[in-house]
Amino acid sequence: MGPAIRRLFDSLEILSTVSRRLDLYVMSGRLTASTEAQLWELVFKMADNALVDKARGFRETLRATEGEDSELAYALAKRLRKASSESDAAFDIEIEKCRAIAR
Repeated sequence: MGPAIRRLFDSLEILSTVSRRLDLYVMSGRLTASTEAQLWELVFKMADNALVDKARGFRETLRATEGEDSELAYALAKRLRKASSESDAAFDIEIEKCRAIAR
């Protein structure tokens, strides 16, 4: 699967996660947004949280696969920390680079 298609599937996965979380939020009666701006703020916060959860999952998978002391795991974690300190986009690009290398 090419990077563009993978990015599309990743985007759809995040969208699906946000949709499920928003649905549960509404069904539980916790939705208090009274304006469109407040609703979008909630949606964006949920998307940010979904991305953080995905990144954590990626790191946990790496640790489980490679072990905490693996040179690969250490080098990749270092690259991800550096990219995440630059910007969210840099982090996503770094993840894509790592996936391309793994293929």
